[in-house]
Amino acid sequence: MEPSPYDVPKLEAYLYYAGLSGPSGRGPKLVYRTTREKEKFVPPTGPEAYRRLMKLRTVPENHKLGEDNLWDYIRAEVRGVLDAQHFVD
Repeated sequence: MEPSPYDVPKLEAYLYYAGLSGPSGRGPKLVYRTTREKEKFVPPTGPEAYRRLMKLRTVPENHKLGEDNLWDYIRAEVRGVLDAQHFVD
């Protein structure tokens, strides 16, 4: 099988969401990427390399994604796709 241009390198997959964690203590894993050319992944280097840390934020109701339960719909659809591909535990 030929690799997809949207495949995510293993190191990036585990470091992308650094700072977020779930019940297991691990954070989510990046499984798909559409912005590879615009945002190149640069792995941390050196003895004191720092990861970029993510923060979880709510979607404000006055944001376009917060209107008419759009974010709830998108979240459910993405969850369904990931579940069908066995990405969701």
